[in-house]
Amino acid sequence: MKKILFLTLAAFWLSSIAGTVLADSMKIDTFTGNDTYFTYGGNPQDLQDLEDEVAIWYNGKNFGSDWNADWNLEFYAKADAPSVSTTEGTGNLGLTYTTNKSGFWTTDDSINLFSVKAGNQYALYWLEEAVQYGSWDTDDLFVGNNNNPAISHFSAWAIVGGSTPPGPNPNPVPEPGTMALLGIGLIGIVGMSRKRRSS
Repeated sequence: MKKILFLTLAAFWLSSIAGTVLADSMKIDTFTGNDTYFTYGGNPQDLQDLEDEVAIWYNGKNFGSDWNADWNLEFYAKADAPSVSTTEGTGNLGLTYTTNKSGFWTTDDSINLFSVKAGNQYALYWLEEAVQYGSWDTDDLFVGNNNNPAISHFSAWAIVGGSTPPGPNPNPVPEPGTMALLGIGLIGIVGMSRKRRSS
């Protein structure tokens, strides 16, 4: 019984920590074309077109509010593979590669949106919370006969203006320290009840 209780508490605690390590991203859609048209160097209308696509998707979700007209997408940075840092833009973006089809990203500032490009397609993702790190992969891309092709580049955007957009889960995710305290408290309760039984 003790082993089962311990393993259950340990599994609960580890899963709660794992859930807070990387940001949850939601795929908006996969597009054909080049997302670099949505950068600061492209046509300003292209950035507005991207913003319109995101607003339509956002309004179709149950986030508790519609897209705020004060929110504007601002291009943050782009990194061309196999580079590990910013190749275009003013933000500081870092990429790591597990393979040429997956890896991790970091930024100095929080971002709300990113895209992964391969071949003539790119997948656009919304982050549940504006964050500075996460994972990427090309699983949502299909180029020719190649599902999950090698990455071409990674681009990131931030939302500026107005209040912070709510994500699909408005309740905050417990931080690892809180879960550790909860786990220690539960172990203490089990210990106290065990001591009481022996008396």
